[in-house]
Amino acid sequence: MDEKLHCRFVMALTEYDKKQSKKRGYNIYALAQYFERLKEVEADIANGTAVPDAVHAGFFEPLNSMLVKEYAKEVVLAVHS
Repeated sequence: MDEKLHCRFVMALTEYDKKQSKKRGYNIYALAQYFERLKEVEADIANGTAVPDAVHAGFFEPLNSMLVKEYAKEVVLAVHS
């Protein structure tokens, strides 16, 4: 996986977790679980799965939509560079 995309995903997951941490019933282990799932998604991508498909298979809403949007932003930046 592209390093920039990996960083975008990590930042997005961290921001999501930060927002969730202010809510009642917050899972203190959630961020570690997100990162572990991200490793699995990245392995799927390395094996040829399209990024949106791998993300949708690896995460539930709202995380999958958020990560696909981050992927789309990275694609747009790559096209315009």
